[in-house]
Amino acid sequence: FRSVYSKTVVMSPEQLYHVLCALAVARSATRIRIVRAPDGGGPEWLDLSRTVSRLLARHCNIYTSLSQFNIFPELDNLEGSAKDIHEYHHSLAPYQHQLLVTPFYTQTDYIVLNRTLSSDFVSRLLWVLVCPENRLQEAEATLPWPLANKIVLVTLGPAVRLWEAYRPGPDVPAFLTLLGNVNPDNPTEEELQLLTTDNYYRRTNLTGLVLKCSVLSYAPYNMVYDNPDGTVGFTGMYGDLWDYLQQIHGFKSVCRRPLDLLWGRADFTTGVWTGLFGELHRWEADVGPAPNVITQDRRRGLDFSVALTFSYVNLIIQKPERIQGGTNYTQEFSTLSWLLIFVFFWLCVAMMIFFTNLSKQEDARNLSYSFVTNFRIFCNMGYEGEDPKGVCYRTWILTVLVMVAVLQVHYSAFLIAILASGTTTLPFHDLDGLYKKKNEYSIGIVKDSSIASRFKYTKVPVEQKIWKEMLDAKPEHKEIEVHGIARLLKNNKHSFMMDHDYYMANFRHCKLIALPRKYFIATVAMPLKPYGPVNPILDIGLSQMIESGIAQQIENKWTGMNKDMSSMCEAAPVAPLALTETYTAFLLLALGAAIALLIWIFECLQYMATKRGRSCQYPRSSSIDIKNIN
Repeated sequence: FRSVYSKTVVMSPEQLYHVLCALAVARSATRIRIVRAPDGGGPEWLDLSRTVSRLLARHCNIYTSLSQFNIFPELDNLEGSAKDIHEYHHSLAPYQHQLLVTPFYTQTDYIVLNRTLSSDFVSRLLWVLVCPENRLQEAEATLPWPLANKIVLVTLGPAVRLWEAYRPGPDVPAFLTLLGNVNPDNPTEEELQLLTTDNYYRRTNLTGLVLKCSVLSYAPYNMVYDNPDGTVGFTGMYGDLWDYLQQIHGFKSVCRRPLDLLWGRADFTTGVWTGLFGELHRWEADVGPAPNVITQDRRRGLDFSVALTFSYVNLIIQKPERIQGGTNYTQEFSTLSWLLIFVFFWLCVAMMIFFTNLSKQEDARNLSYSFVTNFRIFCNMGYEGEDPKGVCYRTWILTVLVMVAVLQVHYSAFLIAILASGTTTLPFHDLDGLYKKKNEYSIGIVKDSSIASRFKYTKVPVEQKIWKEMLDAKPEHKEIEVHGIARLLKNNKHSFMMDHDYYMANFRHCKLIALPRKYFIATVAMPLKPYGPVNPILDIGLSQMIESGIAQQIENKWTGMNKDMSSMCEAAPVAPLALTETYTAFLLLALGAAIALLIWIFECLQYMATKRGRSCQYPRSSSIDIKNIN
């Protein structure tokens, strides 16, 4: 057999065939395609590849296609005609499971490979570059080797060796790694074991790479600040995570705010993405190091890192007053208890009349006297009538006094408990309760947020009804957080849904309360540009941080401060009772005065009717001569 550009080793077509079959199995390829540029590889490679092709055709479970035409312009045209990154990525799908074998021998090979493999997506196909060992350094130094490439370099020399290389950036020297030596007669699984593992675990050194990031403030996760050079920096949970990623991988980043200062959304009718998401979608930025919930709509145009945290949404309302002005003197007892007190009051009036009129030892009492006396007793002002002479009447009076004392203890204790406990009676506890009061209460959500997306695609019946009847029909209630909280503080019949941690860190207020029910619990991750070559490496770094507990420590550092924020309002000093809590007493005084005035007017009118011509005034003394009467 011919030697392949080497005088020291002779590789037969059978040996190359064995190596390619082993590579195909290791890379999960279902088809081997030997390709070359016109006049590429030289006549020796052409003869060798023809023989290998015939050998491959003998095996029905391995498909082969020996192409004498140039495949590279075909792939270049795909990139040029694609409307966007996503279409171009999908256009390469027919090549995803092919093992593309090509030589690197001549200057023609170099020109074509250098142009073709510069395309990031083309380099992610399963390439096998075959070259003599004396051209290894040239291949390392001159070929582009994109970061996400899946190229295996096979060198033919005294031994058959497998190599891989990558460049963190276009102007950074390539990192070359020896994967192992292969026995060309009988390649073993152990010799190809490294090919079965993800090559990104071997590409964690990103020194020289500069990533573009787009970032917005979202405390406590992100707090963005301006740098003198026009870029921005950020602190917070994701700021610490990002700094740690840069430290372990060695890359640097340049961060800016999105031009429209929005998180953004997608209009699928026009295909336009706005805000931070739009910059990632168009590959204008590499990563958005900020917390974002993974939704169906966002997944259609973005990639996401591994899940970093969990988020949930609370329904927030105005906190009801602990003491209601209209009922603060009546809520101590139930309706039945007040009814019994009313019945027992008149029973006491009747018993006083009964004992005083039937007992020979007591002076008779009329209805007016009994009513006023028992009213004083029930108001806990004591008994100031004549001392009871009979044992039965004395026993009854003592019984009434003890009963009133017990009632007063219960009444005062409950009132003090209301003032001291801080408990409130909520108008509702969840979305079901809110929907039942839809004619009385309204609801708002954050505009263009994941909450809107989840309401839109929810399968829960009550959430579907709220979206259709209370949200979709009222677009003015979809607003940014600042406006939503401002509306909530002004309107006690309004409610607002937003992320719990973001509310606690930025908008918590003693007049507001987050209902305990948790909604839309979801994973939170960093948004990434779709199919970004660095995405898997960032995932590896983040996964290591999660497994080692570093991510949890960072999260506790920035979000742990919000766990007990609700106690801040409860620890505030007790404020004195305002008129809104005490006006009932003054209302009773005004009501009594009004009733007395009406009775006085009635008595005046009655007196005038019986004594015509006399002025409306009570007689101070009788004008009748007492002597004459006598």
